[in-house]
Amino acid sequence: MVDALVSGTSGESRGGSSPLLGTSDQTRPPATSCLKGSSMNPMIPAVLITSAVLGLDAVAAEAGPCTKKIAQFEKAVRQSAKNPDAGPTGRESLGAKLSRQPTRKSVKQAEEQAQDTFDRALARAKALDAQGERAECMQALAKAKSLFDLQ
Repeated sequence: MVDALVSGTSGESRGGSSPLLGTSDQTRPPATSCLKGSSMNPMIPAVLITSAVLGLDAVAAEAGPCTKKIAQFEKAVRQSAKNPDAGPTGRESLGAKLSRQPTRKSVKQAEEQAQDTFDRALARAKALDAQGERAECMQALAKAKSLFDLQ
């Protein structure tokens, strides 16, 4: 073909073919003739296409009614990781209300409890979402949001 472009002659004048120049070798059978006599069922391509489309629908169907909102919140939580003031929150303890000074151990326990409570609330929202319970999922997500200070 390079010769044809450079010299102006087609492969046909040399006994060959060039699909780009509009010449073809008539001795070669058309591509569709290789399927004749083949044991391949002509329905297979249609079945594969249909399966792929239905498979995409199944993936979309797996997404629950508040999956998008959960994903947005989780993204915000991940982005807040850079902020030292962001994180799970907890209720003020009775000791704190009585003006007792916290210890390192009590602070660590409170942080772990807050994280655990937040993780359970978010897991509950995801479980309700997977069950298709939109209203309950939104309530559980609101609860999880209230337990996490994004700052």
